[in-house]
Amino acid sequence: MVETPERLLVSSFERNGCLRVPNPERRKNEPRSYKMGYEIRLVATSKRELRDLRRAIRACGFKPGSPFTKVNRWIQPIYGRQAMESLAELLEKLGHDADVIRDRLEECSREASRSVADKR
Repeated sequence: MVETPERLLVSSFERNGCLRVPNPERRKNEPRSYKMGYEIRLVATSKRELRDLRRAIRACGFKPGSPFTKVNRWIQPIYGRQAMESLAELLEKLGHDADVIRDRLEECSREASRSVADKR
């Protein structure tokens, strides 16, 4: 069976993907040095898998970041909050659980709101 780009992306995320979200407290305290944003990280075990993953990412309408190696694996980042929201929608569309992504986004929004309120 040929795997669609959407299914390849979802299975890669569910196998060993991770989410990175900014820390609003650090953004407030270190506005010039702390630049972390929203990031999805997908892991490929070979250059061939990385190539297929990058094609699937583009086919799904995402823009892949520059891949890098980490402990003999390729890490493929996808940047942006909108990318996280779109991945959650794709997971739901394919009948998978998107609660992990939605929970992280909501948690980050709550912390950012508290951080803004603390500035006042």
